[in-house]
Amino acid sequence: MRDLQETCLSYVTDEAKLTVCSSETKWINKIIKLHESNPDEVEIVYYPQDNHGMIYARVPKNYLRLAPPRQVNYTDAQRAAMAERLAAAREKKQES
Repeated sequence: MRDLQETCLSYVTDEAKLTVCSSETKWINKIIKLHESNPDEVEIVYYPQDNHGMIYARVPKNYLRLAPPRQVNYTDAQRAAMAERLAAAREKKQES
């Protein structure tokens, strides 16, 4: 059975920062990178290795952004090139 992964976001209207708690690798990595590039704004309260695999951080509320996925329209030539790259990568992986 796959491990349960969770991400929680919480903020109070009157506070300047929101709280993020996540066990998902993509969010852990993103928060750590944000902290490295903005150490004065992003505070990591607990790192995953100290908190049962979950990161706990406080970030400015203006970092929160909900947006739909980007729509990309590829040409037939671009799709063919991507398919070739993917096939080559799969073949290389099977050889290893």
